[in-house]
Amino acid sequence: MTALCGGGSSRPKANTLESVILSSSGICAALHRWGLDRLCQAVVVALSGKQFLASVICSVDPPPDPGLVAQDWIDLLNFTNSGQAAVAGERVAQWFIHNYWQDICECVSVPTPPVSLVLPPQPTGTNPNVPPGAPSSCFSWNGTLSLSAGLPPNGKNDLTQLVLPPIGPLTNVTSGGAVGALTAYATPVGLKSITSTVQLDANDPIDSGAFVIVEYFNAQHTSLRQDTIGQGSVHTPVHLAQFAVPAGAAFWSLYTTDVSGSPAQLDWSTQITADCGGPGFTSDCCPPDPSVDIRLRQITDLVIQLLNRPAEAAGYVKGTAHPGISGTASFNVPSVPGGPSLRGMLVELTAGVPSHIQLPGVPEYQWDMGWMSVLTGDGMIEERRITRQHQLWFATSFPLATTFGYYLFPGVVATFTELLAPA
Repeated sequence: MTALCGGGSSRPKANTLESVILSSSGICAALHRWGLDRLCQAVVVALSGKQFLASVICSVDPPPDPGLVAQDWIDLLNFTNSGQAAVAGERVAQWFIHNYWQDICECVSVPTPPVSLVLPPQPTGTNPNVPPGAPSSCFSWNGTLSLSAGLPPNGKNDLTQLVLPPIGPLTNVTSGGAVGALTAYATPVGLKSITSTVQLDANDPIDSGAFVIVEYFNAQHTSLRQDTIGQGSVHTPVHLAQFAVPAGAAFWSLYTTDVSGSPAQLDWSTQITADCGGPGFTSDCCPPDPSVDIRLRQITDLVIQLLNRPAEAAGYVKGTAHPGISGTASFNVPSVPGGPSLRGMLVELTAGVPSHIQLPGVPEYQWDMGWMSVLTGDGMIEERRITRQHQLWFATSFPLATTFGYYLFPGVVATFTELLAPA
């Protein structure tokens, strides 16, 4: 129950992410909206990198204003006394959340009353004419973007005139990604970055090839870059903060597209804000840049997937076959550096089936047939139960193996065929 909401409940606003991480750019943008740009650097010291859950913050009243005094700012920036700095940091954080609550939270049953914005005292000292890093908003749009059904592969819906501000004449350009004609408007003066939140409608089907794109062009109408600000592969919001505009961008377009063609119409709820230069914005980049973090995580995830992809994804060829195997023993397998490496083993049971217990299925599950393992000179790496009459076993440890071991139950006879990397 929230007193601010008349005793009713409260919740995060639509498109507010559950896990909120306060970045330096996000903190400064909030202070800019409150007219407190001068506090940007100091508040970033106290809050940058802090994380909280929107459902927790928004389920209760905003924390009370701590009543900051000038000494709090002095203590916050006193790096020789970590204890005082920590206490001051918590007070500044409480003050920020008190004011930030209405930015991300709302009442459920009644209109959300305004949270009184508490202005702290000016930090002691003088500003040496160093402008703060908050951007200046020059354009904002909220609405729904659609992708029509029946588009050909890489076809598009040109939404430039629907969304972007009509600066200068509408100009014909050629996209670097989508096919067909595309229009563009001139970019706002001083355009530095865009911040967007784009979410696929929950009732629309998932389409991994569908995207919402902002594309930039230079003065000669040559495509500079296509930025994906929304996608059809998830129903959760895609939020990009301070996504930097490429240098030399003179025109821009916005469109939806599908690389494989669109079998069904898709709709995205969209919020987009353009941040422009002017007082308080002196550079193209204010690290850490969340968009760079996103791309680095995507690259890292892709590298991990490539390193850990199953061996069968790269194919194999059959090597030496070992027929008539029974009982328990082992045999050597290829392990020459630079030579053919073992990727897996093909198991074919030639006797003992179906005399053993089995469960119906395609193919049938065999009980009590035996085990197989791969080893190096230092010991066993992995083992696997034999459960099918014809079975393939791949594992990332196979290229390390020098020996293949087995144990077959009495009456079971098998042929083991080495599976090698293609030449």
